[in-house]
Amino acid sequence: MPSAWSEKAKEMMSVRIFASQPNRRSSRLRLSLYAGIALAGIAITGTSPARAAHLLLGASLTGGLDDKSQIAQFEALTGRRLDIVNVPMPWAGPAGFISFNGSVLPWATDVSSRGALPMVSWEPIRVNGGSSAQAPGACPSQLATEPESAPAIAFLHAYARDVAAFGKPILIRPMHEMNISGWTWSLGNNPYCGEVSAADYIAAWRRMVSIFRAEGARNAQFVWCVSWSSMGDSAGTPVTVTYPGDAYVDYAAIDGYNFGGKDGWRSFDQIFRAPYAEIAARTSRPILIAEWASGETGGSKAAWIRAAFASVRANHYPQLAGLLWFNFPVAGQPSWVVDSSPAAARAYRAAVRNLP
Repeated sequence: MPSAWSEKAKEMMSVRIFASQPNRRSSRLRLSLYAGIALAGIAITGTSPARAAHLLLGASLTGGLDDKSQIAQFEALTGRRLDIVNVPMPWAGPAGFISFNGSVLPWATDVSSRGALPMVSWEPIRVNGGSSAQAPGACPSQLATEPESAPAIAFLHAYARDVAAFGKPILIRPMHEMNISGWTWSLGNNPYCGEVSAADYIAAWRRMVSIFRAEGARNAQFVWCVSWSSMGDSAGTPVTVTYPGDAYVDYAAIDGYNFGGKDGWRSFDQIFRAPYAEIAARTSRPILIAEWASGETGGSKAAWIRAAFASVRANHYPQLAGLLWFNFPVAGQPSWVVDSSPAAARAYRAAVRNLP
């Protein structure tokens, strides 16, 4: 996601959707709006999920929980139905922890009724107007060691029970992009939780997944997601250093952006080939590109899109299960939306029409 908070995000309250920007270096906490892609109808089994018969597509949409028309609008724009719709959610707001039933349930029910798979990018933070901090007791070291009676651990159990009662397949993407600065769960010495080690992150992740399984939420599938390049305190470290193991992960994922302009124009392969290869060498789990987009400055966005899909069709990413376009406008940043120019919109529509 981009580094700075958008003005719209500062205006939104806890059970609404918080908008932010794609990944770059920052010491400021970022909330995110995503859409996703995954394999619908597959429960967690502890073994590798079945592969999709075709590449699955999704998008980050501005409406979040509140604007159901955004799904139909994006589908009309691109000429292809969304396979999964993803939404970010903080763990806590001004009144305390935010329950699944009190926030996500109506949206997830609607997404499922459309034949798509809902995904929650689940962020262990507390938001209060335009400010944010870690959710109480939700630093990785705390999640790994706190007693079952601790409020954050009790919240995890309650959330898992609600997800189990929901009953339909749902993806959960917690604590993403841990290998860049700016999050409460970022590796290294971050300003929210102090020193966070890979061991802390892995222990917290495993406990979270174990709680969901203990509560019977086998319909929840967990997505472990890194940024394409380790930055900040994690600069130079392998992107897989926090991988919790196949027994605790259903999908691996990568976020990456072509900023263009002063940051340089990067091709899809320049962004994704290296982290994809590292992850594929570590696990046989299906891999999602959970956030991707390009700006317009420094090259042709339409050509960039065509080249990206050409690389995918050439089977350069054989474990790739899906692509999730970040279709969210951010003030002061490149225009990420797929229709930032008529040529870009045409290129995306033509590319997805020809996918298997």
